[in-house]
Amino acid sequence: MIRAQNAIRLGLRAATRNPELAFAKTLLDLGGTALSLLPVVFAAVCAYVVATRADLAAGLFRAVAALQAMTWSTAGALACALLLSWALGAAFWSGALPLLAADAELSRRPPPGNFFLLAGRGFSRVVSASAMATGILLLVRIAFVIVIGGSALACILHPTVGRFAAVALFLTAAIALYFLLDLLGELWLVRAAALGDGTTVAFGRAASLLGRRLGACLLVSIEFAFFDLMVALVSGFAVAGALSQADVGLDPNSTVFSIPARVAVSIAFGAVFAWLEVARKGSLAALAADDDGLIEGPPPGPAPPPRREPIVEALPVPEERIVEALPVPEEPIVEALPVPEEPIVEALPVPEEEKKDPGEGE
Repeated sequence: MIRAQNAIRLGLRAATRNPELAFAKTLLDLGGTALSLLPVVFAAVCAYVVATRADLAAGLFRAVAALQAMTWSTAGALACALLLSWALGAAFWSGALPLLAADAELSRRPPPGNFFLLAGRGFSRVVSASAMATGILLLVRIAFVIVIGGSALACILHPTVGRFAAVALFLTAAIALYFLLDLLGELWLVRAAALGDGTTVAFGRAASLLGRRLGACLLVSIEFAFFDLMVALVSGFAVAGALSQADVGLDPNSTVFSIPARVAVSIAFGAVFAWLEVARKGSLAALAADDDGLIEGPPPGPAPPPRREPIVEALPVPEERIVEALPVPEEPIVEALPVPEEPIVEALPVPEEEKKDPGEGE
């Protein structure tokens, strides 16, 4: 079972090793934003054209009338643009999430040429799971707005300390619950896209994964939210730096020439946000793959440097005193006693055996 830090490292490595996913996500976000603003810009241009064909007062009335006439058409075009952006986002994640999960499982870049194949196979599952998750979040958001609005109105009409405390407690609980539901929706999408589960099966397994690995999932979301906050602060400072004193003035040339710089800064930080989003989805995909046993053990990393043991200097050995040998007393030399000479016994003469005549015995 991998830890949250390992999952975050796998997600960042997968997003870095597959940069085309972050690039495609950047284009998708910028295209969705431009597509959503297109109906509003078109309505504004039509109102401007109508207003400039008459005097100021009559032109204003005609522009207001034109905007009222285009209200429903503009709203419909805006809804279609949002729906198209959401469908393109679901198609993107249906192909990107399996690649991120495969990168975490194989510990290397997946083979190229599988994005559109995976997107075509998992689009139906991802669309249904994303639609249900988005619908649940939308209903919960509407319910929270209604309850909080009613509680705030009650506090204004009859202000008491208990009511203000209850509203604050409910608001805190609502934020925490919405955060958990949003995390559950992302795990639902990951299970449906990366692991091929059906809509209901993916929801059950996502809820089970969230219950078992709640700490790891929360840590992944909180760390990436912190990264997003840091990037947002840096991008805000960069945009504020682009607004020089010449831009604030009435010089139209400096204002026109500063627009490309602002657009470039926005695109650059949009790419960073897209990279972080891909890495966050990759981290959740790594947790889901590890929950199914597809990732065995911690990912291989660089070998740790050899530990340098400190060299312990030899302590000075005290010189021992040389003990002089005690004088050994000389033992007296014992002279050998005189050995008495033994008498030499002469050998007695051995009588010679008589020679027998060989004929005597017969």
